[in-house]
Amino acid sequence: MGFWIEGDYFDECSCTVSCPCIFLNEATEDFCDNFFAWHIVRGELDGVELADLNVAMAVHSGKQMQDGNWRVALYLDQRANEAQSNALQAIFGGQAGGLFETLAPLIGEIAGVFSSAITFDKANGGRAMQIEGVLDMRAAELREEGEDQPTVFTDAPFMPVPQGLRQGRSEVLRYSGVWNFETSGRNAFINQFRYEG
Repeated sequence: MGFWIEGDYFDECSCTVSCPCIFLNEATEDFCDNFFAWHIVRGELDGVELADLNVAMAVHSGKQMQDGNWRVALYLDQRANEAQSNALQAIFGGQAGGLFETLAPLIGEIAGVFSSAITFDKANGGRAMQIEGVLDMRAAELREEGEDQPTVFTDAPFMPVPQGLRQGRSEVLRYSGVWNFETSGRNAFINQFRYEG
């Protein structure tokens, strides 16, 4: 089972500053609620084309993410046919190998895998994803003061995107799925991604 996918990525979380979790430090709250969003521009698993599909993941963890026992909900684009849906679930569930296989031991509960109406937008460095009736998340990229360059993390030991993370700020984060969470003005990360396995 071989795959590669690439496209646009962002996440938002409950941390009040740049998320310490990527440096193996404790979250700024007593928990970390993290919401991940992917828009696949191109890619495939064993010949199943996955271009133009969206995926989201909601993760609830304790203060130290590396301690595991995550509660996870996975949302797959309802436009995917059966083969595509199975391929997405294999990749983001870790069965296809790669990054998500290494994260799988941290999951304590898979609260659900849902076929959902998902939209993804990208403009002016910002990102937005909506899942009908479940999730609204929007983030803006931050720029270093006096410069036109974002802050980029490339060497943190616990990154969801191997290509690095650009610092952003959450503009909106509302989730009413497996649990409820709402905030704004907190941490966000943005970048392109490529995964393979």
